[in-house]
Amino acid sequence: MDNLKAYLCNSVEKGVFPGGQYVIGNTNEILEEDCFGTLDGSHPVQKDSLYDLASLTKVVTSIAVMRLLQQGLLCMEDTLSEFLPDIDSFYPTYQGVDKGTITLLQIMTHTSKLHGPIQLFRSCDTEEKLIKAILATPSRDVHAAPVEYSCCGFILLKKVIEVITGMSLDKAFNSLIFEPLGMENVMFNPPASLLDNIAPTEFCRWRNKIVRGEVHDENALVMGGISGNAGLFASAREVAKLARMLLTGKDGKGGDFLSPFIIKEMTKDHTKGLNMARGLGLQIKRGPGTHMGDLFSDGSFGHTGFTGTCMFVDPYRELFTVLLANRVHPSRENEKIFRSRRIFHNLVIVKYGK
Repeated sequence: MDNLKAYLCNSVEKGVFPGGQYVIGNTNEILEEDCFGTLDGSHPVQKDSLYDLASLTKVVTSIAVMRLLQQGLLCMEDTLSEFLPDIDSFYPTYQGVDKGTITLLQIMTHTSKLHGPIQLFRSCDTEEKLIKAILATPSRDVHAAPVEYSCCGFILLKKVIEVITGMSLDKAFNSLIFEPLGMENVMFNPPASLLDNIAPTEFCRWRNKIVRGEVHDENALVMGGISGNAGLFASAREVAKLARMLLTGKDGKGGDFLSPFIIKEMTKDHTKGLNMARGLGLQIKRGPGTHMGDLFSDGSFGHTGFTGTCMFVDPYRELFTVLLANRVHPSRENEKIFRSRRIFHNLVIVKYGK
């Protein structure tokens, strides 16, 4: 057993996570792919096991927006009111809640006036109520924190994508992304027949059960499990197809998928000089202290998911990594993955970096 898998297996023994999958690749090939540990303490992880991707769903949403940009159906300076013209009429008596002027660029760089984590699921039981609650929430002070990570904007992007495409978000993702990239083992709301091969997440006090095969994110659950911020389930080898596309711009058959100009715009640091480094729906490495560890190049990019998932791309080394785990099983209080993930990515560069 080499140092990469040995390290991950050792992390299982130390209680970092029950198990997981990883894929390392470059523009031409998969360099290494394996799984380790168990899904739930007893059932071994398989290469086709499904993990709740959590906020890696935001990467897919962002790629969908980029595809629509490429087709000339939107631009980054478009406001929400361009696609949702009645946005400010939801709460006509509420003062100072002008969300219609928020741009797609602000949403995707997390620089909008939308707040960060909000437990809207506690007061909203339908998608319509949840979206109206987002629009009715007073704006945050963007001067205090220019960049504030927010799921709310990506929930609203679901509506934008659906209005533009005339399709539900799941069908839009299939048409815009999954089918062209040959992604088959990826889905919202997995069927019960797959339950035994899905990694469980935590014991949810709100639902009073261990969550398995149902989206972990509570706001996304209110959205019917299909949202722009969370909800997708997939295996690491499917996420790897997204990562490779961000390196090459090509689809699953070698055809053009995203223009290199669009990928360059998507993966650059749009928030230089601000408190967080963000691309368009992506985290950007700017110095130390990131989930990418110490050795990934500055300017590398990717995203994490709360459940324990991550995907990162080092374009200068033409290298990508995908690591899926369920670190929140059985509790989100387990934060050991943050150090473990950095060491894993250091080991990847030591072994495969150039």
